Amino acid sequence: MTVNEIIIKKEAAGKRLVYAGFGALANCDCSQSALDPAYFTSPPSTAFVSGNTNINVFNNGGNTTITIRSDIPDSISTVCLPNDGYSKCGLRQITFVDKTTGLTVGTWPYKGFSWSAPILTHNPATAVPGTTILTVKVSLQNWPQV
Repeated sequence: MTVNEIIIKKEAAGKRLVYAGFGALANCDCSQSALDPAYFTSPPSTAFVSGNTNINVFNNGGNTTITIRSDIPDSISTVCLPNDGYSKCGLRQITFVDKTTGLTVGTWPYKGFSWSAPILTHNPATAVPGTTILTVKVSLQNWPQV
């Protein structure tokens, strides 16, 4: 966000100053957007993930699913027209990284997980022994650094 508006209002020439202030307005540059709720005046209520994200691989009860939402509002789309939270900066993308190796997961299934957007499924019958930690990232498709 950049400050790009200064407002000064006087009653008439030579009269008292009635109002002075500034507006902090977005320059509508999607590369400067954010998906972090901390950057919103009113944080979005959309949860990034739903379901139990602590999965026990010894679960004998079958598959566990987690819904991963890509419709997270971004700060520029929230303040710039049409200010709907989504359309100004375009589509989101979901990326998975194996935290233990640092490598991006590009082939599914992966260590007992399968991905069919928006559902991540864990199948304990096909899980790899040991600990698997997947880091899930949402970013703007055209501005992946956001």
